[in-house]
Amino acid sequence: MNKKIMIIVIVFLLLAVNLSGCIGTDDDAEWAEDKVEIVSYSIVTYESVGEKMANGFVYHEDARFYMIKGTAKNIAGKMLDRVTITVTFYDSNNTFLREESTPVSDVEKDYTWEFEIIYLSTWDYFEDVDHIEFDISGS
Repeated sequence: MNKKIMIIVIVFLLLAVNLSGCIGTDDDAEWAEDKVEIVSYSIVTYESVGEKMANGFVYHEDARFYMIKGTAKNIAGKMLDRVTITVTFYDSNNTFLREESTPVSDVEKDYTWEFEIIYLSTWDYFEDVDHIEFDISGS
């Protein structure tokens, strides 16, 4: 059963990576300031899909992935063609570990949506994750 769940999670991640498209630029930071806001987010450590282990980044040998779930809102006052939310993972020394993104297209004015980012235990530095930063880019 766990093997099937891991395969589903990996397929989901591969699709998300393939659909994520372009990488942000410095101009995107200015773009995001008054267009999209992260309304809220949570970080949860999971033992398997549906089996929450702890809130936050809690490394344990049985942990299978970290999930960042959040809510974002279009505050631009107009429709946005594309928005990409990127989560950058760091260790306790503020060393870059990994970056994962999730895109959304055709975001209506004042629209609020949910997003999810996953960090799998099979990826490098899983045990070192300490904190994250968000970056929002788009057009």
